[in-house]
Amino acid sequence: MATLRLVPVSGQPIDVVKDQTVVGRDPSCEIVVADGSVSRRHARLEQRGGIWWVVDQGSANGTYLNSLRIAEQALKNGQELRFGALAFRVDLKEDPEATVATPVLKDDSATLMATPDPPARAALENACARLLAAPTLPRTRDKGGRSVGYDLRPLVTSIDVLEAAPGRVAGLRIRTRFDPEKGVGRPEEVLAALSELAGTPLEATATIRERLLLADEANEA
Repeated sequence: MATLRLVPVSGQPIDVVKDQTVVGRDPSCEIVVADGSVSRRHARLEQRGGIWWVVDQGSANGTYLNSLRIAEQALKNGQELRFGALAFRVDLKEDPEATVATPVLKDDSATLMATPDPPARAALENACARLLAAPTLPRTRDKGGRSVGYDLRPLVTSIDVLEAAPGRVAGLRIRTRFDPEKGVGRPEEVLAALSELAGTPLEATATIRERLLLADEANEA
């Protein structure tokens, strides 16, 4: 299991010691900061099966990973994590004595979407940021021969833009979740929503799917 440390531009690093840690200006937060751009309860850092995630708590000025505004996303070593204007470097170190369950999330699907003529990275990142920042994402899908409306946004966990070369997009890694009431988020529908936001057609030329299970379910299999 990795240990998480937040390294500021100046000052002492912050070790995250609890599996659920809230960052904000409120004195009740586990990590209290005085920066005015940070909300009272800005974001939550949490462990999910050995992986650290950041989850925005409806902050006014947003939570960002490498300058991309996110709602929630898994952390990677070396990323810039920013709460409002307050920036940290993510420092993840593996605990050699910890036992890590490799399967992590229930019914999450990771899909690599590539396009034959992708738009510029900046335009695509902007579309991803707008999608993740949207409170709702109304869509329709066919169900039993009729069109049914639903909200896609809660089913989208994260979107990563993959680079083939500086400024050149290789594809997208779209991570969606299963909800027992809303169903599963389909990456193809996320791609369609991104096409509308980017103002350019996006086509999936290759798809790689993964099924990730909770550790206890994997042990039962």
